[in-house]
Amino acid sequence: MKMNTYHPTQCRPAATSARPAMNIREENQTVELQFVVPGFKREDLTIKVEDQHLVITGEPKKEEVNGFVRREFRPAAFEKRFKLSDRVAQDAIHAKVENGILHVTIGLIEPVRREIAVA
Repeated sequence: MKMNTYHPTQCRPAATSARPAMNIREENQTVELQFVVPGFKREDLTIKVEDQHLVITGEPKKEEVNGFVRREFRPAAFEKRFKLSDRVAQDAIHAKVENGILHVTIGLIEPVRREIAVA
């Protein structure tokens, strides 16, 4: 069996992409971010708030590679940064990993509205 029968532009290994695909959904008073993170364990993912940014990083642990002739799928390290608006309730950010998808839910607060009297 010949191992190199495909052209490089026809098939790209997942490891070359350090940016996981994502979805963003806003419903009611929450925003949900979904990231495709197959192969990542919960302890490989870090989510933190720093300087008004939500920072999501994935750093897979090194694993021993025994017996593989070729390896195209393995998690690649990544970092995603999102600027947080004033509407984000920073104490209402939750995350879970389920079936290779990282779900990050961000709670929103109502914007402050006030009426200004005209003199």
